[in-house]
Amino acid sequence: MNSSNGIFLITPTVVEQATTSTTISESDLRNESEKTTQTPESRLNSSNGIVLITPTVVEQATTSTTISESDLRNESEKNSQTPESRLNSSNGNVLITPIVVELATATPSTSESDLRNESEKTTQTPESRLNSSNGNVLITPTVVEQATTSTTISESDLRNESEKTTQTPESRLNSSNGNVLITPTVVEQATTSTTISESDLRNESEKTTQTPESRLNSSNGNVLITPIVVELATATPSTSESDLRNESEKTTQTPESRLNSSNGNVLITPTVVEQATTSTTVSESDLRNESEKTTQTPESRLNSSNGNVLITPTVVEQATTSTTISESDLRNESEKNSQTPESRLNSSNGNVLITPIVVELATATPSTSESDLRNESEKTTQTPESRLNSSNGIVLITPTVVEQATTSTTISESDLRNESEKTTQTPESRLLSYTMLNSHTMLI
Repeated sequence: MNSSNGIFLITPTVVEQATTSTTISESDLRNESEKTTQTPESRLNSSNGIVLITPTVVEQATTSTTISESDLRNESEKNSQTPESRLNSSNGNVLITPIVVELATATPSTSESDLRNESEKTTQTPESRLNSSNGNVLITPTVVEQATTSTTISESDLRNESEKTTQTPESRLNSSNGNVLITPTVVEQATTSTTISESDLRNESEKTTQTPESRLNSSNGNVLITPIVVELATATPSTSESDLRNESEKTTQTPESRLNSSNGNVLITPTVVEQATTSTTVSESDLRNESEKTTQTPESRLNSSNGNVLITPTVVEQATTSTTISESDLRNESEKNSQTPESRLNSSNGNVLITPIVVELATATPSTSESDLRNESEKTTQTPESRLNSSNGIVLITPTVVEQATTSTTISESDLRNESEKTTQTPESRLLSYTMLNSHTMLI
């Protein structure tokens, strides 16, 4: 674990059910007290009330951290240690490098402010080392299995928030600007959930269980995830305020999925998904990058540059898409599409380009209820080779062979530029939409 500006870097190798929990309830804690129970050959070296711990073997390790006040500098560490453990402290910071620990548990609690050197209760095994320099924590375990991390953030303006991550061997966490880089190896039944309760949270906690060789790279508070093997993976974030540029992304993905984000946008490449369902609700105006809840099939790609979405799923069975838009002036509205293999969605300016392959029993229904509707709905049931051409807010549909095709659209607000598209499609159908122009081409 390497930290320079109040950021945590964790590099565990193998840990079995390791458990650590820390609670800090007051602000301006500089150097907390150290309460330590140690065994023979243990060494405690302290210059300013700081502890350096380096355990060797850890089994059933668990780490949890709760930060309830702002401006917490150095949090308390309660550890019980075994022979040959070394504690070195310089400025009230902690560096942890455990190698082997069995049933290790650390629980600190600080209740008063301006505590300089607080007690540290630590139980450690031989050759454990903790090194601290500036109130940051560096942890380097060697063996970790079934590691669990949890974090709660209750105050605003937290710059460097705690990172609770469950990782497998050879996982790496590197952070430079309050962002997290995670490289775990194997994870099954991965679950990630994030709750943001205050505004101006710069670096929010990331709770992620990942699979082998997955990578999370963040430069501007964005997350890049590249897991390889994930079974029953679930990610659930919650956003409660408007004008959120980078909203949470709830995605269930398969092996070889890739998430790349540069400006708060998401690129997803899952591999196999059956019974895919995508739903999106937009409740506030001027939402640029709305949340995307998508379950996708192999080799699907989502590329977003300006809050738009590009989706290329391959295999989807029993796909369902639904969208609700409740406010006006929505530029880039959510796109809920269930598609079959080789379908493509390309969006550059909040528009959608869809290229599915086969469509049977297609249904689209438009209805206009407000004035100043630029792109009005067209309710048309057409036979092969029928063509509708529109240039200014009109719909162009070119189906080739459609059985029982019905199109309907409902527009409830004025000045809606890019309206939501609810479409369930089969292979080789193509839908092209550009600026305020919808083009549908269905082929069988």
